[in-house]
Amino acid sequence: MSSPSSPSDPVAAAPIYLAGPGQVPVLSAALHVHGWELEDLRPKRAWVIAHSPCRRVEAAFQGGRVTDCWRITVRPKPGAPAAWEARFADTTPGEIVAALVQVLAVDLHQGRQVCGGEETASTTTTWRPLLAAGWQPHEQHGRTRLTSPDTTAYLAAGPAGTPTTVGAGVDVTDTWLADLSADTPVRYLHYLARALADPRPVLRDRTELPAAHLLHLRLRPAATLPGHHPAFDYLAALLNPDYRPPHRPHPHR
Repeated sequence: MSSPSSPSDPVAAAPIYLAGPGQVPVLSAALHVHGWELEDLRPKRAWVIAHSPCRRVEAAFQGGRVTDCWRITVRPKPGAPAAWEARFADTTPGEIVAALVQVLAVDLHQGRQVCGGEETASTTTTWRPLLAAGWQPHEQHGRTRLTSPDTTAYLAAGPAGTPTTVGAGVDVTDTWLADLSADTPVRYLHYLARALADPRPVLRDRTELPAAHLLHLRLRPAATLPGHHPAFDYLAALLNPDYRPPHRPHPHR
């Protein structure tokens, strides 16, 4: 671990999956670029929910929860039962939650299908970013578990139509977990894997970093990190995506 110049200075921290939630505006792009509507149910209920303009996707946050702090729900039509869901613990890095929200916002804006319409599992598509980053696959109880090079993060998935679990931490007391339901489309598992595997650092105040992770983080002064972090500029990156859905031509650029 390299040290910043002062313990009170903001730092650039990597890997992302150990950097803690940070002060990340998870819903900012959806609200301010794509016109999602914010519904605050407090104080009767603890949830704050962002609804897509079509009312088929919602991103809900409930402060004070440890598990399922973030819940992203996708429906085939407004008011219908969920086609798939993603749930994230409160200590999940905000950039990882934001990656999924932003991909969904862009897809809805571009008229893409956000539930169904493609296979729900593909090792070559979903895991490609992790394998390229050196994550190692292992078979375990009929599921494939990919483990990060430092062994502190993992993605576990089974055959098509089964849930996917992501987690990171030094031990069970500080591990964050995310669960994606069985029918989550390959496209969104792929972008989640991209966010996990991105090697570029994220901005954090040193006091926000999980204490148990400090020995496993690479830190440097925040002055070396650009003010805008290109690793999570999905609004721009998705305009020319390199993702190719199974059995479909590459989208027009």
